[in-house]
Parts: sequence; structure tokens; C-alpha cells
Amino acid sequence: MYENPKRRTYTFNAITFAGNARYIQGPKGKRGRVVEVSVAPTTSFVGTTTPGIVTVDDGVTTGKFAAVNVGAASAGTAVGAVVVCDTYAAGLNSTPNTTPYVYCTADTPVKISFVAPTGGSPAGAADVFVTVDWD
Repeated sequence: MYENPKRRTYTFNAITFAGNARYIQGPKGKRGRVVEVSVAPTTSFVGTTTPGIVTVDDGVTTGKFAAVNVGAASAGTAVGAVVVCDTYAAGLNSTPNTTPYVYCTADTPVKISFVAPTGGSPAGAADVFVTVDWD
């Protein structure tokens, strides 16, 4: 499996990180594996208490497929993570744990959340790219 997947990159332009979410769904009958999440800030992120985070999950278990900590990032910089496994360590940072992949279920929406940082200003906005292999 995944020897010749259909790779798709989903682009979310100028997303304000304020609890927004978007949904994607793969080709009919195909399960997916998140392989990369990249964030290109268009407005700076300042998170004194908690950072801005992108999570990719099933809408039930936060960050089940991927999570990227944006941290304090200036407009014009890039933050990214090559996702090498499904879930992430406490705090949803970009450090993968060692469990095997949990695949996105076929014919089920995948939720992408844009969690605002807290304790600082501004909240931040970014172009976000999520790449998934469907097979």
C-alpha cells in the first residue's frame, strides 16, 4: 500500500488563527496519510502563553493525524513539519512520537483547525498547506 499514492496538497490562503477550521475529504474509497503540513505566516504570530497550532484530525481526537506548532513567527517566514507518524507529544508540538501512522478513514471528512495563540498580540494569519497521500 502507498507505493503509488495520489498526493494532494490542500491550500488554505490567509487563514486567521482564531479557532477557524476547514474540512477536506479524499477520493472515494481511499484512506489517507498526512505527509506534510507547512505554514507561511502572512501576519506575525505572538503567543506568550500558548502558540498558534495547526491540527489535522478526525474532529474527535485533536491532532490525531498531525499537529504543527507555529510558535512566534514573523510574516514572511515559513514553519513546517514533515509528518512521520500520526500523533504528537504533549502540547501538540512538532515532535512526533513513535507510534505508527493512524490513517485518515476513507470517505470521512478530515478536520484542519487553526488554533490561535494566547497571551500575546497579534493572533496571526498564514497560508497553510496540508499534503496527504491517498491510497
